[in-house]
Amino acid sequence: MDLPPDLRTFHRSRDIRTAKDLATTDSTNEDKASHSYCKLTSLLCLEKKESPVNPYNRVDWTKMNSKWPLPDTDDNEINAVNSLPQLDCGAFPKSYMDACSCCPRQIFDKHDTDTINNYRSIVLKDDDCCKTHWTRKERYQKIKAKVDRAIKLGMARLLEEAHWLYEKDVSSVLFPRSYNLSREPKAFLDDFRLTAAAGLLKWFVGRMQDGQGFSESGHRPILMSRLEFAIKRCEEFIAREIHQNIDKDFVTEFSEEEWNSFLDDYTAAVHEGAGIETTSEKSRDQLQKYLEATNPILARLKEIDPQYELNGMRNIWILKPSELCCGTGISISHSLKDIFRKIKSRPKDYFIVQKYIERPLLIHDTKFDIRQWYLVTNTFPMTIWVFKEGLLRFSSKPYTFSTYHEAIHICNTAIQEKYDEERRRRRKRGNSEEVVKSIRDQGWDCEKLNEYLKQTGLDGEPYYDKIYTKMSEAIVLTMLASQEHMDRRRCSFELYGADFVVMEDLSVWLIEINTNPRMHPPSSRITKRLYSNVLESLVKVIMDVPVNPAADTGGFNLVYRQNIPDFRPYLGPCLFVFGKSITLQEHPRKREKRKKGGTGWMKQQQQHQQQQQPRAWTAPPMIPRLREPKIVDFIDYLNTARCTAAN
Repeated sequence: MDLPPDLRTFHRSRDIRTAKDLATTDSTNEDKASHSYCKLTSLLCLEKKESPVNPYNRVDWTKMNSKWPLPDTDDNEINAVNSLPQLDCGAFPKSYMDACSCCPRQIFDKHDTDTINNYRSIVLKDDDCCKTHWTRKERYQKIKAKVDRAIKLGMARLLEEAHWLYEKDVSSVLFPRSYNLSREPKAFLDDFRLTAAAGLLKWFVGRMQDGQGFSESGHRPILMSRLEFAIKRCEEFIAREIHQNIDKDFVTEFSEEEWNSFLDDYTAAVHEGAGIETTSEKSRDQLQKYLEATNPILARLKEIDPQYELNGMRNIWILKPSELCCGTGISISHSLKDIFRKIKSRPKDYFIVQKYIERPLLIHDTKFDIRQWYLVTNTFPMTIWVFKEGLLRFSSKPYTFSTYHEAIHICNTAIQEKYDEERRRRRKRGNSEEVVKSIRDQGWDCEKLNEYLKQTGLDGEPYYDKIYTKMSEAIVLTMLASQEHMDRRRCSFELYGADFVVMEDLSVWLIEINTNPRMHPPSSRITKRLYSNVLESLVKVIMDVPVNPAADTGGFNLVYRQNIPDFRPYLGPCLFVFGKSITLQEHPRKREKRKKGGTGWMKQQQQHQQQQQPRAWTAPPMIPRLREPKIVDFIDYLNTARCTAAN
């Protein structure tokens, strides 16, 4: 049946019944069809353009049993249903947990010619079609709440209050600041702008020290007023951090256009090679004054901002899917518009935006991170074992900011295996031996890294004394922060994989924690050895140590065991009061009235008092109950009660 175009989109109409009647009308009856079509067209014309699409308006069908309310958007809990709208079929966001298997993702298939049958399959479906799927989401939410430490957004939320668990040489962590942009866009926007202002000042000082602070041919110069703008914004931040804005507000509000103009010039200067506009000798003298004002501001920022060195000057941020692994869906950007565009393309709580570490420790101009395995054998008291050797994961390309390609900036094994050029060459040459090997093929392990750091002039054992120790402290604090969300089950354990990045100053930064670290297949000779050692040592800790505390633990070291002090719980004072209760003398009039019998209600009360069992002589005094709330002095109330305290 060839339906008119307006009829194929009849779900926009306010009269669905009319459309259904149209669809069932015999095609041979042209007068009837044209009359109904005109009626439908008139209804479409009466519809307001701004009205929302409502395919279920005035449709007689059984509604779903439960229409669950939306979760509180202000709640900080990260769960599986925060991003879900009300339970309406076909209206779920595009997420692997947000679609019912019996409901189409779109209400009408554009390529389906049988529109009426498609409509009936939605309207006449089972009433409880989504109830089981919602139950599945609730069950998923409960499981997810218990593993917040392994979900990127959950771990960031847990570490916000982790400073309360800090203990010197026991638990401490460095974690790049992270944001859930779907819930706190204003906080990220302020941070992004401030980082750009400080980055422009760092760039300016570097250019002046290199003698490149003036405009160059071929690049659009930026205005000198941008430096003054950045200086004032940094001064406001310093005043706010040292609480100088308590009596007076130093913050000046600027429009979005002014900030966007500043960010455009910042991008042109830092990322595109533009210089500063100088047209006269007076302008060069002004640049020197700006330089003298910038140096103390940057020195003050270094004292106040704990992530000053991490920030760099390029304002680069990394976007990660909160619940994915193996480097899937990761992107890097310094563009504010690009970041918000990617966030809006996904449901809430999908991405975490984290400050990118711009100055990592490089080995032969190659970036790397460290996968550190650790084992939790008890959650209360918390017992943590850390493997003595970590896995160094190198990128395939030399480190550069000219491109944000994943082969350069993302060190996940699953990502780097795709870009291993030396492996591809070996496949083409057969079994021939290459003359030059990449650093990934040179078999770097922790011992080799330790020797490399010694050659740079560091004393002692740099890896074991500084890096390994800081990684252990970060693991301890992270697990303590998530302890209250863990199940307290005996005879259970879990193996984790924590990823760390080391900066140039040997500070160790926790990036993420994985509950299911990759243990197979091995990607190199190093991983083949480490994977087998980790699993063999795990069996020793789980099976041998409970029987013999002095047994060999392989490569695992016990780095933390929580001390639970013994104490007697407070059960209240064990006091006894002995004496005799004395009833106050009754007023003669009341006694006379009671003897006469009084009202029916009083007789019932007398019978009730006679049926009550006599109270023990050691029983505490009774306070009669009031029928309605009454505010009185407690001591006066006790004195006027018809009983006295035991002597």
